Amino acid sequence: MATKNEIFGGIGEKLVEIELLKRNINFWSMGDKNPYFDLIIDTKKGLKKVQIKTANRNKKGKFNFYLMNCAGAYDYLILVKMLKGRNLNFYIIPESEVEMQKGITMGQKTKRYTQFKEDWERLK
Repeated sequence: MATKNEIFGGIGEKLVEIELLKRNINFWSMGDKNPYFDLIIDTKKGLKKVQIKTANRNKKGKFNFYLMNCAGAYDYLILVKMLKGRNLNFYIIPESEVEMQKGITMGQKTKRYTQFKEDWERLK
């Protein structure tokens, strides 16, 4: 049986897949078979591996994305911020721009990844 975190992460993955379909970006889902990346995307620069992480706002107003077991095994990291209502924010970040650590915390004052917000063109 899947844990609450696995179900929540699966929802984030499906939300990314919906966005990719809307933008006519071809992809293949890895399902549970590969713990290092979630999707393969067909870009102009060839096939790229994508890791997806999802977070809700915590009590302090921040989003915590945990990056355990995915160091350097992907080309792009997509962060899914789930906000109240049906609002979502997506950050499409090249692996070279990710500061490797156990996780990424994003708050209202976090500017580090702002340039990657909704940058779907990066995947074409």
